[in-house]
Amino acid sequence: LAPNQNYHDGQYGWYMLEYGMYTSAGNEYQDGSFALDFTVKATQAPVEEDGFGDSTYDENAGYPVNATVSDADSLEDALQNPGVPVDITASEDISGVRKLPAITGNVTMNLGSSSIYDITDVAATAATVTGGGSLTINANTGAMTGLRYNLGRLTADGGTLTINGGKYGESGYQRAQVNAINGGSVIINDGSINSSGAEGHALIATADSTITINGGSVGSSGAGSAALYADGGT
Repeated sequence: LAPNQNYHDGQYGWYMLEYGMYTSAGNEYQDGSFALDFTVKATQAPVEEDGFGDSTYDENAGYPVNATVSDADSLEDALQNPGVPVDITASEDISGVRKLPAITGNVTMNLGSSSIYDITDVAATAATVTGGGSLTINANTGAMTGLRYNLGRLTADGGTLTINGGKYGESGYQRAQVNAINGGSVIINDGSINSSGAEGHALIATADSTITINGGSVGSSGAGSAALYADGGT
């Protein structure tokens, strides 16, 4: 069955799986068996009409994306799929990423103990989730060496951000590590979130935005700083 081949109007395709033994295999393999799992990915072909006579309504239908990334280019490519669920696993630390592209789709990032950062492993990468988008971060909560962070500044700008573990830090005057703005929603289930710098905040929620804390640790340091700041939000 050819990749990206369309089937419709009663058409069908065949899959043939062929398995062979080495000719040198002995009689001890007689009456043996094996099991095989495989996955067929399919999307609806853009050939039929919807209820309004539009035959192109699903022309951009795509497959869910499952990507293992090890560099900045492959990470950015994986994020360029806003119309389908995207599941990303970082296999190692990734440098050269100042800021991720705005996240407008449904993205899960499995970081483990990997860091995504700009030039040094202290300047971790910022990520913003816009309206209609969602980002779930799964990362190890255990201590990382030095000031290493999984990611840097995180912002839910109308979108939804869920943090399941990891280490995050921000520094600078009046800077905030986790921001919920413009109706954004943040859910923290685990992780270490800290800010340093005068009048800085670890978490801040502006008007109509919400931050829910179910677990983890939150802290701040610096003159006039606050770990939790509800700036009109909840």
